[in-house]
Amino acid sequence: MIQLREDVEIPVAAPVATTKVFLIDDDETFCTVVRGTLRKHGFEVISCGQPAKALELYTRQRQSIPVVLLDYHLPGLNGAVALAHLRKLNPDVKVLLCSGVDDLRIRVLMNQLPLDGYIHKPLRVVEAVETINRVLGR
Repeated sequence: MIQLREDVEIPVAAPVATTKVFLIDDDETFCTVVRGTLRKHGFEVISCGQPAKALELYTRQRQSIPVVLLDYHLPGLNGAVALAHLRKLNPDVKVLLCSGVDDLRIRVLMNQLPLDGYIHKPLRVVEAVETINRVLGR
């Protein structure tokens, strides 16, 4: 079950211009919710749940995608391998781990992997928008 939490209404600065966010997650329901939610905050969201196809799509559009939300548990490819491919294609891309993995595991992953941040599932809208804006230097 996908949960979307709007804990507290906090004003969040909208992006200056439409920013493209690439969501790599195999849960299509989650992708649908995230696309709709982030669009309301001025982001253009593209998503793909198949890791090989996602990396192919990113290869073609990497110059226009500054932020990737990456699920750690992907079919046939874990998030660490996907992250290595993304960094090889574009060392400057901002990659946020987006997962429901327990907090201890996340602390370990954040220390081991060159990630720019973490967004916990279930998605908290304000937290997600603030985290994306923060890694973009806004």
